[in-house]
Amino acid sequence: MQLNTFILDCHSPQKKWWKYLKMGVSVFRFLWAFFALVLSDPAVAGDISVRLGKQQDGMRIVFDCPTPIKASVYIGDANHTVLINTLSGGIADPLPSTCQLFSKITREHIAPHKSQIIFMSEQPLKVAKKFMLPPSADKTHRYVIDIMPAGTNKAPPPKNKPKAIAKKSSSSPVIPIKKTIIVDAGHGGPDPGALGKNKTQEKEVTLRAARFLKSALLKTGRYNVVMTRDTDKFISLGQRVKIGRMSQGDLFISLHADSSPRDSTRGLSVYTLSKVASDKEAARLAAKENKADLFLGIDFDVELPEVANILIDLTKRETMNLSVTLASQLKDTLTSHINLLSRTHRFANFAVLRTPDIPAVLVELGYLSNTEDERMLNSDIYLCKVAKQIVNAIDKYYKEQ
Repeated sequence: MQLNTFILDCHSPQKKWWKYLKMGVSVFRFLWAFFALVLSDPAVAGDISVRLGKQQDGMRIVFDCPTPIKASVYIGDANHTVLINTLSGGIADPLPSTCQLFSKITREHIAPHKSQIIFMSEQPLKVAKKFMLPPSADKTHRYVIDIMPAGTNKAPPPKNKPKAIAKKSSSSPVIPIKKTIIVDAGHGGPDPGALGKNKTQEKEVTLRAARFLKSALLKTGRYNVVMTRDTDKFISLGQRVKIGRMSQGDLFISLHADSSPRDSTRGLSVYTLSKVASDKEAARLAAKENKADLFLGIDFDVELPEVANILIDLTKRETMNLSVTLASQLKDTLTSHINLLSRTHRFANFAVLRTPDIPAVLVELGYLSNTEDERMLNSDIYLCKVAKQIVNAIDKYYKEQ
């Protein structure tokens, strides 16, 4: 009896109509997603070719590309893996063949405008140098990365090399690649952040500090700067992260000014991302800052999709390691110039630090709840001094890298 009823239902005109409608919608969704991916994602186009060249002590990786590109290079997995994220284009077929240095070469299209190529080796590796070459008469733009076995030094110049009169080289000059620093001024617009005893607003302090930091970075001639906000406006936490990634940032520095129930608490501190807070104070601060979006009804976790699927675990782990390195350099550089909070380097789960492929730190410039810190945070001389020391720390960080 039940079987007959089922058969009759399947052959009723109403059920057939609904079944075909659902099939049509499914087919439409599939075709829409397929053509959207093919037509909108430059990574599918595969316009960047990769080739290898053997050198005396290692290999040269060359990306031939129609326009200048930027690439993030990471050494991970006990230095046996070189991971390169290429931006503004996809990697074309065929991939280079494996060689004596690389045992396996793989490629992934991981996001629009972004591809990833991974070189694996049986021995530890290091990046000797990387640079961009402009096009010449018969060549396109070239992004060059020299990889060597770890511990290998550059070969010394030949002895008794005769001196020659310098001649104008016909080869293209090397163009130094400027690092892009994302400067994030916390809060803004209807979200004032912390308030000082003398009504100083955190959003005003962070914006002034961000402008000083931008000026100090640009003066070096070594950095490009992108500010998440340069006026008194509200930017959601998720959007701040997106700005950093869309701008192809190399470092993300978020500036804040805290408050504490204890008036005596004062000093600058530096935070890096961790799901487990280093102490109750760090946990309290992260919880307060992460509610900034909820202030205007924006849920960060809904607005920004889970980024764990965008990059492989190697990239995220390496990014967190680099963030810790930057924080340590900031602490060491600022120690002799700025009053620091005890246990200066702390860990917390700040939403704004969830950048999977950009090393990121959050700098608490001081405590507005402390009278002395509030006075200093209102001083342009102090904020300029802090900015210069942050730039010194960034310089030292890149020298180490």
